Amino acid sequence: MARRRIKKATEAEWRRIGEQAKLCRRELFKLMEMACPVLPVKVSDRLLRCVITGLDRFRSDAENEMFKRGGPESARIFYGE
Repeated sequence: MARRRIKKATEAEWRRIGEQAKLCRRELFKLMEMACPVLPVKVSDRLLRCVITGLDRFRSDAENEMFKRGGPESARIFYGE
């Protein structure tokens, strides 16, 4: 199977990706605040695990790729306001 060619992202593209990841994380925490009072811990913990193991791992991996591929050298792209 042929490997997919990955294009070089611009700084603006990295910033948009980072902003969207931060927005997703904020929205998931809002959902947790709404769901936790009315759902069993077993169910609400699934959402927390998605945030921690899924989205946070994505942010970390994406940041590493950004640095490796010559993107902006700022941790604020994926972590920060």
